Amino acid sequence: MDTIVKYRQFLIMLILWLIVALFGGPINIVFIPLCVIFLKLRNRYTEMLLGFWFVCTFSDSRLDLLSSFEQAKYVYIVLLTIFLLLDAKQFTPINRFFIRFLPFILVAFYCISHTPAANLSNSIFKTFSYMCLLFITPNYVSKSYRDNGYDFIRLFIILAAFILFLGLFSKLFIPSLVTFENRFRGLLGNPNGLGIYCLVVFILFALVNRSLPDLFSKQEKILVFILLFLSLILSGSRTALVASLIYIMFSYLTRISPILGFIILIAILMGYEYIDINLVTVAKSVGIEKYLRTETLQNAAGRYIAWKFAWDNISKNIFMGHGFEYTNYLFSLHQKELSDMGHQGNAHNSYLTFWLDTGIVGLFLYLWAFVGFFIKAARKNKVIIAALFAILFSIVFESYLTSSLNPYTIVIIIILTIFTSDEILPIKAQDIIPLH
Repeated sequence: MDTIVKYRQFLIMLILWLIVALFGGPINIVFIPLCVIFLKLRNRYTEMLLGFWFVCTFSDSRLDLLSSFEQAKYVYIVLLTIFLLLDAKQFTPINRFFIRFLPFILVAFYCISHTPAANLSNSIFKTFSYMCLLFITPNYVSKSYRDNGYDFIRLFIILAAFILFLGLFSKLFIPSLVTFENRFRGLLGNPNGLGIYCLVVFILFALVNRSLPDLFSKQEKILVFILLFLSLILSGSRTALVASLIYIMFSYLTRISPILGFIILIAILMGYEYIDINLVTVAKSVGIEKYLRTETLQNAAGRYIAWKFAWDNISKNIFMGHGFEYTNYLFSLHQKELSDMGHQGNAHNSYLTFWLDTGIVGLFLYLWAFVGFFIKAARKNKVIIAALFAILFSIVFESYLTSSLNPYTIVIIIILTIFTSDEILPIKAQDIIPLH
């Protein structure tokens, strides 16, 4: 309650953004940036960061009434970057998180020269936005901690819980608002998006509770976990559900040996297709075939078609990428033939998407930085290796990690910033993880 009182003006501002979006439409594209400038004038960096995440969350919605958030987020990230560059002294010492990803960003920029002309502008903007996200997020997190301590984490979780609550509340009274193809999607764009949202928030919340057990009361922990559990189950997202179970299971295994856990993860990935096929029989035997949507299991939900199509194009030149957004551009060009074969959407695989967009070198450099940060973070919390395994599993089936302006990637960067910063979480000798 103290956190709500402390940030009450900011929370009212967020509600105003929703009201203006619903009744004012395009006005929000101007109103939100003006509010961000107002926050900057008052040096409210925590609110600026979490406001950006809030806008990214609602930009994912399929509701036309909330379409203004989609345009507003582009202006928002530019403003955050400008404020950081012009007011660097406020952020001193600068968080150097970005440096490890710099080789990947350089490769991504080089690959733009090989993108089709029709994709050029999208590729340039996407590369810049990903670079900005990697640069601004850790610095705003560090600044938030310096200004408000761990309150910024409490505020983040309160906002996430509020968004989940609104979705569940709407299901009771306006179910059509939060339903997509007969599945619950909350206030996100689709059910799988809600599943990923629950996954990354669950990981952050669980890790924080382990490292900072007194940050939330017992009642608050129970309430947040209930909201996450209900939203995840109702979404019917198999990938997010299995990834969450992987996190829970490996949170125990990694205490024994991270390497053993990694071997088991590889075994799960290699055997997942076999499990997928036989899950139809198992689901029917226990009467949950409707919940698990076994009809989509039988045709692999189109993802194998997408993977084959992506790999066929990668194999033409396994080294050269074609710039950010090329995968979406390629899939949109062949939308009709892929749709006729039973596939909708993009590659549904972050590894293949990075490979198509930035080549094998870009994929390797990204994973080198990404996994490296998790290993570094394990000094603070051994269980974060379990989070790595859950995320590595989920991105086999979803391409969200290749996108900069969604509500998922930024949460992972926030997690890594918190657990790699000696300023935010000092290392305790008993937390050092033996990597064997």
